[in-house]
Amino acid sequence: MSNDSRESAASEPELFSIQPADASHTPRPEIRSEADLAAIRAALQPIRSDDERRFTLMGLFALMTFASVVFALGSYLPPAIFAGVTGLATLVGMVVLSLLNGPPMVIQLGWWMLLAIYLAAIGWAVRG
Repeated sequence: MSNDSRESAASEPELFSIQPADASHTPRPEIRSEADLAAIRAALQPIRSDDERRFTLMGLFALMTFASVVFALGSYLPPAIFAGVTGLATLVGMVVLSLLNGPPMVIQLGWWMLLAIYLAAIGWAVRG
Protein backbone atom coordinates (compact mmCIF):
# COMPACT_ATOMS: atom_id res chain seq x y z
CA MET A 1 0.00 0.00 0.00
CA SER A 2 1.43 3.36 -0.97
CA ASN A 3 1.72 6.41 1.27
CA ASP A 4 -0.97 8.24 -0.72
CA SER A 5 -3.58 5.57 -0.05
CA ARG A 6 -2.73 5.55 3.68
CA GLU A 7 -3.16 9.30 3.91
CA SER A 8 -6.50 9.26 2.08
CA ALA A 9 -7.75 6.40 4.29
CA ALA A 10 -6.76 8.30 7.42
CA SER A 11 -8.56 11.47 6.32
CA GLU A 12 -11.88 9.66 5.55
CA PRO A 13 -14.30 9.00 8.40
CA GLU A 14 -14.88 5.40 9.46
CA LEU A 15 -17.96 3.77 7.99
CA PHE A 16 -18.87 1.80 11.09
CA SER A 17 -17.91 3.95 14.01
CA ILE A 18 -19.38 3.05 17.37
CA GLN A 19 -20.92 5.93 19.23
CA PRO A 20 -21.59 5.84 22.98
CA ALA A 21 -25.23 5.54 23.96
CA ASP A 22 -26.96 8.77 24.83
CA ALA A 23 -29.22 8.28 27.84
CA SER A 24 -31.33 11.32 27.01
CA HIS A 25 -32.66 9.65 23.84
CA THR A 26 -33.60 6.37 25.50
CA PRO A 27 -37.40 6.00 25.56
CA ARG A 28 -38.81 5.26 28.98
CA PRO A 29 -42.28 3.85 29.52
CA GLU A 30 -44.65 6.08 31.36
CA ILE A 31 -46.54 4.51 34.23
CA ARG A 32 -49.68 6.46 34.82
CA SER A 33 -51.20 4.82 37.91
CA GLU A 34 -50.85 2.22 40.62
CA ALA A 35 -53.16 -0.03 38.58
CA ASP A 36 -50.52 -0.12 35.82
CA LEU A 37 -47.90 -1.17 38.38
CA ALA A 38 -50.22 -3.84 39.77
CA ALA A 39 -50.87 -5.19 36.27
CA ILE A 40 -47.14 -5.36 35.57
CA ARG A 41 -46.48 -7.15 38.87
CA ALA A 42 -49.29 -9.64 38.18
CA ALA A 43 -47.93 -10.36 34.70
CA LEU A 44 -44.48 -11.08 36.10
CA GLN A 45 -45.71 -13.58 38.71
CA PRO A 46 -44.90 -17.22 37.90
CA ILE A 47 -47.78 -19.35 36.73
CA ARG A 48 -46.93 -22.14 39.14
CA SER A 49 -44.99 -21.95 42.34
CA ASP A 50 -42.24 -24.44 43.08
CA ASP A 51 -44.25 -25.87 45.99
CA GLU A 52 -46.88 -27.25 43.61
CA ARG A 53 -44.20 -29.17 41.73
CA ARG A 54 -42.88 -30.93 44.81
CA PHE A 55 -44.09 -34.23 46.18
CA THR A 56 -44.95 -34.56 49.83
CA LEU A 57 -44.39 -37.73 51.77
CA MET A 58 -48.08 -37.85 52.64
CA GLY A 59 -49.04 -37.55 48.97
CA LEU A 60 -46.69 -40.36 47.97
CA PHE A 61 -47.97 -42.59 50.79
CA ALA A 62 -51.54 -41.91 49.65
CA LEU A 63 -50.53 -42.81 46.10
CA MET A 64 -48.99 -46.11 47.21
CA THR A 65 -52.11 -46.87 49.27
CA PHE A 66 -54.27 -46.16 46.22
CA ALA A 67 -52.19 -48.53 44.07
CA SER A 68 -52.33 -51.24 46.76
CA VAL A 69 -56.11 -50.97 47.02
CA VAL A 70 -56.48 -51.15 43.23
CA PHE A 71 -54.32 -54.27 43.06
CA ALA A 72 -56.17 -55.82 46.03
CA LEU A 73 -59.55 -55.24 44.40
CA GLY A 74 -58.17 -56.53 41.12
CA SER A 75 -57.24 -59.85 42.71
CA TYR A 76 -60.96 -60.58 43.26
CA LEU A 77 -61.92 -59.89 39.62
CA PRO A 78 -61.23 -61.93 36.52
CA PRO A 79 -58.21 -60.50 34.63
CA ALA A 80 -60.21 -59.32 31.60
CA ILE A 81 -62.77 -57.50 33.79
CA PHE A 82 -59.98 -55.91 35.87
CA ALA A 83 -58.26 -54.68 32.71
CA GLY A 84 -61.53 -53.20 31.45
CA VAL A 85 -62.30 -51.45 34.73
CA THR A 86 -58.81 -49.98 35.05
CA GLY A 87 -58.94 -48.92 31.38
CA LEU A 88 -62.20 -47.10 31.97
CA ALA A 89 -60.80 -45.48 35.13
CA THR A 90 -57.70 -44.40 33.18
CA LEU A 91 -59.84 -42.84 30.47
CA VAL A 92 -62.02 -40.99 32.98
CA GLY A 93 -58.92 -39.83 34.85
CA MET A 94 -57.40 -38.48 31.64
CA VAL A 95 -60.54 -36.47 30.89
CA VAL A 96 -60.67 -35.09 34.44
CA LEU A 97 -56.98 -34.12 34.35
CA SER A 98 -57.45 -32.32 31.04
CA LEU A 99 -60.33 -30.30 32.52
CA LEU A 100 -58.38 -29.24 35.61
CA ASN A 101 -56.21 -26.15 35.40
CA GLY A 102 -52.76 -27.17 36.64
CA PRO A 103 -53.51 -30.16 38.89
CA PRO A 104 -50.95 -31.02 41.57
CA MET A 105 -48.06 -33.20 40.49
CA VAL A 106 -49.03 -36.05 42.82
CA ILE A 107 -52.39 -36.36 41.05
CA GLN A 108 -50.65 -36.43 37.68
CA LEU A 109 -48.29 -39.12 38.99
CA GLY A 110 -51.34 -41.02 40.24
CA TRP A 111 -52.79 -41.02 36.74
CA TRP A 112 -49.52 -42.31 35.29
CA MET A 113 -49.50 -45.04 37.95
CA LEU A 114 -53.08 -45.97 37.04
CA LEU A 115 -52.00 -46.17 33.40
CA ALA A 116 -49.13 -48.50 34.38
CA ILE A 117 -51.58 -50.68 36.35
CA TYR A 118 -53.85 -50.77 33.31
CA LEU A 119 -51.01 -51.89 31.05
CA ALA A 120 -50.01 -54.55 33.60
CA ALA A 121 -53.64 -55.71 33.77
CA ILE A 122 -53.74 -56.02 29.99
CA GLY A 123 -50.59 -58.16 30.06
CA TRP A 124 -52.05 -60.25 32.88
CA ALA A 125 -55.32 -60.73 30.95
CA VAL A 126 -53.56 -61.70 27.72
CA ARG A 127 -51.21 -64.10 29.50
CA GLY A 128 -54.02 -65.34 31.70
